[in-house]
Amino acid sequence: MGSPSIISAFISTLAGSYSGSTVSNYINSMRAWHTVHGLEWALNDNETDTLLKVASSLAPPQSKRPPREPYTINMLVSIRSHLDLTFPLHAAVFACLTTAFYATAHVGELTIKALPSFNPLHHIKPSDVRTERDCQGNMVTNFHLPRSKLAPEGKDINWAKQNGPLDPHEAFNNHLKVNSPRQWTTFCLP
Repeated sequence: MGSPSIISAFISTLAGSYSGSTVSNYINSMRAWHTVHGLEWALNDNETDTLLKVASSLAPPQSKRPPREPYTINMLVSIRSHLDLTFPLHAAVFACLTTAFYATAHVGELTIKALPSFNPLHHIKPSDVRTERDCQGNMVTNFHLPRSKLAPEGKDINWAKQNGPLDPHEAFNNHLKVNSPRQWTTFCLP
């Protein structure tokens, strides 16, 4: 069993160096470790909450990001107007952007930092895409993400055809036509 004073001292050393959410993640990890190993968690909830409040108030300014503006239909239309969808990079970016928007996915789940870092066990590939019907009989395009930060075992995201210039189905098909991705690799999406 960890001593309350040792755990408190550890948390105190994190305060002022990390964001409040990072310190909270460390505390929750330590608590989970104790639980998994059948050990009593030495801090009570009031002590933990107090330490978390102090850590949050002492978080360095650079650890906090201002909220980002969400993507909107108007923003996507504006981006679309600056792209040439016959250009391979623009076709891939637009397909990725519309898929992230309509599937409510994180862009990082659909992209890779550089082509050499592509790993078919971790990144989406053409064989991970299929068309199916939802429970109301509508056609949807399903993307299986082999792994993500919050779903290490993988998860599915999907979208349905949309009317207008932001149709993810048309953007995706254009990407396939312009880029002809091979079965084992992809730039942004299969």
